[in-house]
Amino acid sequence: MPKRQYEVLPGGHGSRVKINARGRAVLRNPRINRGTAFTQEQRDKLRLIGLLPSNVTPLEAQARRAYERFRHAETALEQFAYLQALRERNTVLFYRLLSDHLPEMMPIVYTPTIGEAIKEFSLWYQAVNGVFLSINQPDMVERALRSSEHGPDDIDLLIVTDSEGILGIGDQGVGASRSAWARSRSTRRPRDGPRPHPRRRARRRHRQPAAAERRVVHG
Repeated sequence: MPKRQYEVLPGGHGSRVKINARGRAVLRNPRINRGTAFTQEQRDKLRLIGLLPSNVTPLEAQARRAYERFRHAETALEQFAYLQALRERNTVLFYRLLSDHLPEMMPIVYTPTIGEAIKEFSLWYQAVNGVFLSINQPDMVERALRSSEHGPDDIDLLIVTDSEGILGIGDQGVGASRSAWARSRSTRRPRDGPRPHPRRRARRRHRQPAAAERRVVHG
């Protein structure tokens, strides 16, 4: 079985992450990619020398720059597209930026902007971190789910849409996948809601604090 690209280590409430990936594989994984925030020592051990600009930019400075880029977007839809692309590139920075400016950005990542993003899906298409299942290909459902490369221990929550009646704007076809993406940004399990699988409970306790506060431990 291939080694996972990273592991959340026990203890420290999720603040310690062991990175097994090396080189460009680190930068391609948004969950562990910190971009120019990697220190020189981390770059050396993770084989990132030459793959990033030489200057180290702390996360706080990255967040300030990202916010300026967000504010320069001329429309709410452009801001939405920027935030989505940022999350697919650097999850740590995305959640830091979102947490720093939550009241301002929630209307962008969810309602009302998400309705416009759904309707303009074809014009603003970007890679979607999910799985598309076709009603016309029921025999392909299992293969499609396996293509996600996620196992039962990798998933806490599934958000599914049939694309009908989305936010009062009717059937939006495949564009409604945007709704599932937005819902995943704003959904938390209620206190009396379903519990995670027993194999996930111990790991779930170690998911906090947010990725922006995690400390890298090299494999």
